[in-house]
Amino acid sequence: MTAKRPRISKPTDERRAEIVECARRLFAERGFTATKISAIVRELGVSQGVFYYYFESKESVVEAIIEAHIGTLVTKGREIIARPTLSAIEKLEALADLQWHQNQAEAAGIHAIKGVDIHERLLSAMITRFVPLMQEAWGENTNDGYSFEIFLAAGMMLFDPGIFPWSDEMRNARIDHLIATMETAMDQPVGTFGFYRRVMGHSG
Repeated sequence: MTAKRPRISKPTDERRAEIVECARRLFAERGFTATKISAIVRELGVSQGVFYYYFESKESVVEAIIEAHIGTLVTKGREIIARPTLSAIEKLEALADLQWHQNQAEAAGIHAIKGVDIHERLLSAMITRFVPLMQEAWGENTNDGYSFEIFLAAGMMLFDPGIFPWSDEMRNARIDHLIATMETAMDQPVGTFGFYRRVMGHSG
């Protein structure tokens, strides 16, 4: 008689994070629609009851994936904002670098998920939770509450290779124009936001 494999009990936060990570990987590999809950629990070696203890549905797992991404950005972003030795420009550049590095680290995970409106949800979360950090970094220099929203939304949509597979020349031209538009809108000298060329992938 074959002995049953003992069930491993894990702390609640650890088990939840494990489900989120496994689902993210399978969504990226197979697509959201093709990935069944049964596949997620089979991969983890747990019952469906364990899944439903933490999540109501696959949709709620997607929300958790986005929250993990945004939560990390916000936490690290607040650390940047709190550094008194940085100027407003240096804080904005550090925030941009933070966003770029996390996007690169998760390119094969969250950004590869197909079959669900992941990009739209990410954009919404970035506008409501990350843009306020950009505005806070810029401080009293902010001339209105909309410039950073427009800038980030345009950048996320225009330069997502899954949406617009620009050539290097076409991408560079749009990056230059977007940055110039931002500098004009915020009444800043040419070159103020030049660091965004690097983090947006300008190849010049």
